[in-house]
Amino acid sequence: MLILGLNAYNADASAAILTKGELTAAVEEERFSRIKHSAGFPYESVKFCVEASNYQAVDLSHVAICRNPKAHFWKKVMFTLLNRPNPAGVIDRLKANAKVLSLQDELQQSLNILSPDFNPKLHKVEHHKAHIASAFYASPYEESAVFSVDGFGDFVSAMWGTGVGNKLHIDGAVKFPHSLGILYTAITQYLGLTKFGDEYKTMALAAYADANKLDFFRKLVTTDDNRIGFQMDLRYFTHHKNVNSMQWLEGEPIVDTLYSQNLITALGHPPRHYEDNMSEFHYEVAASLQRRLEEVVFDMLNKLHKRTGLKKLTMAGGVALNCTMNSKILEQTPFEELYIQPAAWDGGTSLGSALYVWHDILDNPRVQPMEHAYWGPSYDRNQISEVLETYIEKINKSGKSITEISDLNELCKMTAKQISEGAIIGWFQGRTEFGPRALGNRSIIADPRRSDMREILNERIKLRETFRPFAPSILEEYVSEYFDTDGPAPYMLINANVRPEKRDILPAVVHIDGTSRIQTVSQASNPRYWNLINEFKNITGVPIILNTSFNENEPIVCTPTEALECFLRTDMDVLILGDFVIK
Repeated sequence: MLILGLNAYNADASAAILTKGELTAAVEEERFSRIKHSAGFPYESVKFCVEASNYQAVDLSHVAICRNPKAHFWKKVMFTLLNRPNPAGVIDRLKANAKVLSLQDELQQSLNILSPDFNPKLHKVEHHKAHIASAFYASPYEESAVFSVDGFGDFVSAMWGTGVGNKLHIDGAVKFPHSLGILYTAITQYLGLTKFGDEYKTMALAAYADANKLDFFRKLVTTDDNRIGFQMDLRYFTHHKNVNSMQWLEGEPIVDTLYSQNLITALGHPPRHYEDNMSEFHYEVAASLQRRLEEVVFDMLNKLHKRTGLKKLTMAGGVALNCTMNSKILEQTPFEELYIQPAAWDGGTSLGSALYVWHDILDNPRVQPMEHAYWGPSYDRNQISEVLETYIEKINKSGKSITEISDLNELCKMTAKQISEGAIIGWFQGRTEFGPRALGNRSIIADPRRSDMREILNERIKLRETFRPFAPSILEEYVSEYFDTDGPAPYMLINANVRPEKRDILPAVVHIDGTSRIQTVSQASNPRYWNLINEFKNITGVPIILNTSFNENEPIVCTPTEALECFLRTDMDVLILGDFVIK
């Protein structure tokens, strides 16, 4: 049985496919469209996932989409009557809902099917149920508290309950227009970071100052002692009046300004333009926002734990990508174990929708938990060789050479030696990662011991804001020697404090607050990447390399061609494409 999961007509459009309940493939459309956070229908993702299943498209039994226009219908009606939002926005929402109600044409176009007999059963899964399913059913837990928090979807911004076996039990939700995701995006825009998905930059900024404006943010968002949830002071925001402020139908997501003049007046400074310098004021705003987010989420989780009595927590939603917050959950709440899958953002709802159908609707038992993030396209030796042939003249003209090293140990030794000598390496291996992080298959890697490496990477390749840190990949066997944690963190979803005696050893990957967003690498989940880091350890004594995404102000590269193009237009030293070395 094949179940295709979709995130469509939403940011980070994606597809995932289950074969007899087992995840076979998953990928975001941005990897193919080359548009960051690509919205619309994930045509190429659908095609890839079905081909990767080794079945025919006509074998699709079920299609699940993470959107249910009928969910909370009367709440939507009442909101519209009471608030009279922008009519253009309402019409835009109705158009998107109409597309969700009938996906037959899009599916047939994706899969090039003309047969009238192609009619898989369509399931419309509520947005946050899909988020929660993506976390709980991908986890190794038989039972856990479940929690989802993001901007909003299907008129909900947060949802919670329990997962037991193959069933979810939803206990409560926060309804639109109150949203921690909207709060974080609005303040991110105020700070001059206006591109969709820039919230992680605000998280990085928060480390540069104390939360001196926390009193104001506590007025912006309040909690109730007697229930799980929160409320925003809507005078400072516009999203509830301008429903057209977010558009997801095609291409790059569009988000209008979400804060009102009242916010500007209250903070006493005009909004920052991107070209303006950051000041202590901006750092304090970011720090105060981050602290208030943490306070509200921890309040909700403490109440959820009291209600459920469970020791384990699974979490999803865009806010679940906040590494700083995640790293404190086990300290600030009674939960003892936490699981977040690598595509916790909306891209992961394609997986969640499919898992929800497999378990909650079809009543099938649990299957293998997700143990890695490598579910996208891969390219074999012949495919890479063919691409190199088409580029041979351009490569030769640029003064670069191509060699092939088929022995893995020799390849890793050579690459590790290059890194230890200061080279910047493009590392392209195996299947593309699912989710926003490069985790050792589509990565740019370098020496974390060099104090100037952050500046070198930004000047030569990444061209990004200097306040943003780079991340370390560490052999999981050594994590407690360098950081204040001993647990696995395979998806770069937590920050860890670098042990004081190790900070001078790793200047390129230590943030200003002494933390790093770590990726622990296991030999079982990624043996090639593990071998590379192990060879670097053999040379330097340090079991860590700097890892950043293989891109230059674009989505992470997916194909050998994209990797080559990025390599040739930037100032990388070496590109490793499978077993091929270009330098």
